Amino acid sequence: MNEEKVTFLSEGVKIAGLFAAPGNGQPRKNPCVILAHGYINSKDEFGGFSEISHILVKKNCCVFRFDFRGCGESGGLYGRMLCSTEWLQDILSAVSFVLTRSEVDPQRIALVGQSLGGSTVSYISAFDERVKTIIAMASVADGKKWLEELWVARHGQEAWQKFIERIQTDRQQRVLTGESEILSVARLLARNSHEEKQMAEWHEKFPYYQLDASLESIESVINLRPIDVISRCLCPILFIHGEKDLLVPNGHSRMLYERVESEKSLETIEGAGHDLPIGSQKRAVQKIILDWCDKWL
Repeated sequence: MNEEKVTFLSEGVKIAGLFAAPGNGQPRKNPCVILAHGYINSKDEFGGFSEISHILVKKNCCVFRFDFRGCGESGGLYGRMLCSTEWLQDILSAVSFVLTRSEVDPQRIALVGQSLGGSTVSYISAFDERVKTIIAMASVADGKKWLEELWVARHGQEAWQKFIERIQTDRQQRVLTGESEILSVARLLARNSHEEKQMAEWHEKFPYYQLDASLESIESVINLRPIDVISRCLCPILFIHGEKDLLVPNGHSRMLYERVESEKSLETIEGAGHDLPIGSQKRAVQKIILDWCDKWL
């Protein structure tokens, strides 16, 4: 598979991506799948997105995967990941970009997102009529509810309240200095020392996997609530979640699924965790994605 390195602009910020088209020698328009990575990650998604891209291209789909601003090779302040605002615009801009490609059929565009990337594409489902179908994997339905549950389970309600107060203080400081406090992602997500060590090991293997983020970024996670808009979903949508996801409980996908009024489906993968694109059940996940794209593209 040949992937072309490309860039586009999203609100003036340069976004880096990889575009692949089928090498079938036919001058025809092809469906296009846009892949949206998760928080603190990149367009590679630990190699999982590369595999999915390869499989989709073999099935005569174009594939575009890109780094959200603040991530990977894209512009913006590295580590500043505003998933409830800037990332949404980046997805809209990515759709506009693939529409400039002669290989792409403008009537057959799909979005596939992992984790908070799944949350962002779920949110976009209520606003972008250019998208034919959406697949959201391991999505957070309500950022505030999710983070509060993580914090309270690990540190208690009082610690959560102090964390919220710290975020509020940081918000006030940003309007005076333009700067936000940087903390380890493990600390921001209430991870324990063992999990923090695992994250460091992932960073060693995948340098674009970030270990630090700003309080502004985590506030944006709190503000990301696809649950508020998903009932207005404009296209068929598929939710995929691991049965044993310990980071984002699969109830989040269930909450989103239950509110959707358009064509919908929910697949709970037995034995799978949060690592759907690369985990032990990745082949099952890949097949579900292919089958859904065959149906709707």
